[in-house]
Amino acid sequence: MTNDTYHIELKPIQFFCSSEETDEQHVDYLSHKIACDGTWTTPITCEIHTGIIMDGNHRYQVAKQLKLSLLPCILLSYQDNRVKVNYQNSDQPYDVKNIFEVILYQNKLLPYKTTKHHFSPLLPTVNFKLSLLKGL
Repeated sequence: MTNDTYHIELKPIQFFCSSEETDEQHVDYLSHKIACDGTWTTPITCEIHTGIIMDGNHRYQVAKQLKLSLLPCILLSYQDNRVKVNYQNSDQPYDVKNIFEVILYQNKLLPYKTTKHHFSPLLPTVNFKLSLLKGL
């Protein structure tokens, strides 16, 4: 599936790599909402080569709770001019080399809400039935 500027793909859940710690209460809230809706509406953005999640760590945890086998995603590079990364609570640029260092080389997660990814243009929505994403 493609929109004007982003390509949506379905990837196996094993492809994705968490990047930040999450809030369990928010994961539970999203899990309940998504399960009740029966559809997945927001693609996860991730780094094209490593699967590091740019935006969607909570939704990734929801997918694991719901035992989904596929996830809609947008694969991007940190060199893509549509992607900007700042510290969560400021307009200061975040050094993306640190993301790779912490996650891939130190095998750790960034603290909760460390980064804020900005995408321009805005990301599209999707509409996938959970039964499809479960592989049923």
